[in-house]
Amino acid sequence: MPRGSSMTDSNMQKYRKLQLIQLDILKYFDEIAKKNNIPYFLAFGTLLGAIRNNGFIPWDLDIDITMMRDDYEKIIKIIKDDDDPNFFISIPGEKRHMSPHALIYCRNTKFENEFHEFNRNRKVHQEVYIDIFPIDKLPKDLKLRKKQANKITKIKQRIFKRSPVYYRSNKLYKFLKKIRSLFYIFPSNEKLHLKIDNEMKKYNSTDSKDLGQLASPYLESLVLKREDYFPPSQYMFEGVSVLIPNNYKKFLELCYGDYLRLPSQEKIESYFKLKIRAVDNRK
Repeated sequence: MPRGSSMTDSNMQKYRKLQLIQLDILKYFDEIAKKNNIPYFLAFGTLLGAIRNNGFIPWDLDIDITMMRDDYEKIIKIIKDDDDPNFFISIPGEKRHMSPHALIYCRNTKFENEFHEFNRNRKVHQEVYIDIFPIDKLPKDLKLRKKQANKITKIKQRIFKRSPVYYRSNKLYKFLKKIRSLFYIFPSNEKLHLKIDNEMKKYNSTDSKDLGQLASPYLESLVLKREDYFPPSQYMFEGVSVLIPNNYKKFLELCYGDYLRLPSQEKIESYFKLKIRAVDNRK
């Protein structure tokens, strides 16, 4: 943990408050998954935190879970039908959804970052959430694989341009971003997210053995086989027994290279400079 300025120390406490809310969502998800014998895997920074820290990387701001597409769609339906008063799930195609993959939210909470004041009118869910990524088959042909990745990237860019995020309050800057967004009015963000989801599922009926993470930033580099995921291994994360990929080392190496190597102290302190605020109004 960094020993920096009082601002950094204050931000560390705010990060931890956010993480503890996310941990409650993970516990809820884990309970449902295990009750229904649905396998899942910690992924990305959450997996790295489990292996390196037995919990959150101190500066991490989210929880990432990944699942085979069939299990992903199965648990979405279960959570939808569960109608829990404390949690809800949002999926591509729904109003106020902001991602090409599913998100599980905690009711009566709120997450804000330092740019929140500039983006008050964004019509997205504001509650604290965790990410659920589907695992889909990739085409065998490398040219088709490249084409699929490029198509998904272009759709993501359209969504970003259509609904700009403002990082400063300058009126000219906001005006120019708004003008740019007018060129991307149709189709809606909901339809664009569904378009990505359909593109990701495109090769699931083939006999391809290669599995990808097409909703993630690693849509081209993270290619694994079923045996890299199964059978899942039990691992402790913040005192909770969770599931991780069978070949977690390969997963992390493809994402981060030398994943056990810690960043420099200066780099760590820079991670804590983002101003965030987690509000917890749960009783």
